[in-house]
Amino acid sequence: MDFTDSYKQTGPCCFSPDSRYLAIAVDYRLVIRDLDSLKVVQLYSCVDKISYIEWASDSEYILCGLYRRPMVQAWSLTQPEWTCKIDEGPAGIAYARWSPDSRHILTTSEFQLRLTVWSLVNTACVHVQWPKHTSRGVCFTKDGRFAAICTRRDCKDYINLLSCHSWDIMGTFAVDTIDLAGVEWSPDDSALVTWDSLLEYKDWRGRGHCPFGGATVARIPPRDNGISAKMPARGSVRSKMSIDYALGTLGAGNDWPPVVRGPREY
Repeated sequence: MDFTDSYKQTGPCCFSPDSRYLAIAVDYRLVIRDLDSLKVVQLYSCVDKISYIEWASDSEYILCGLYRRPMVQAWSLTQPEWTCKIDEGPAGIAYARWSPDSRHILTTSEFQLRLTVWSLVNTACVHVQWPKHTSRGVCFTKDGRFAAICTRRDCKDYINLLSCHSWDIMGTFAVDTIDLAGVEWSPDDSALVTWDSLLEYKDWRGRGHCPFGGATVARIPPRDNGISAKMPARGSVRSKMSIDYALGTLGAGNDWPPVVRGPREY
């Protein structure tokens, strides 16, 4: 087995989605290496130590989270002279992610005060108040046209539906949860599944490709303190894992039998 030379690394590293590049954080520098030759193809200098890096889906842009500052910087591989710097000021930045079109960056402020969508095309920004979570609670449709964002205000959980074209809020509806843990689109983008923190699950189906009405189509009761839900490739079946290592599925008949059970290990 052959090994390459060792390279210095002080922070995160990440492979590009097209598997052509490797991004490595070295203190305040971002090093981009070609995966075939491991030669340095780009070297960027940030204003502070890099805490987080994430590639855009087209592998053309990459963002660096400088959460000690707090600030986000973005770079382009095809335009080395291009740079972007995002600073939320006193609100701070706790997390940053790319949108599916690779031309917008979503940042969440400290204490979940707001989620901001920053455009790399026209420098415009859109705010969504009171996101429920810092690094989760945001889900995009498979075609990248809509986003579902978990929010909370007045001690009530909501789902905000946004158009990823204009970033206008297309609809908002309340979910009957005590502590909304997450949201996920179905594979055909016709429904949303939301789940509560160890309590209950709910399915929300809408009209067309986005659930604007927010009507409940299925209510899944808790089974042995379920902890997670997942949409498989076929949208008619949902699965849930519980803390007793039982995996259950929910089909069209809303049945919930454990189909796989593993050993108890505590």
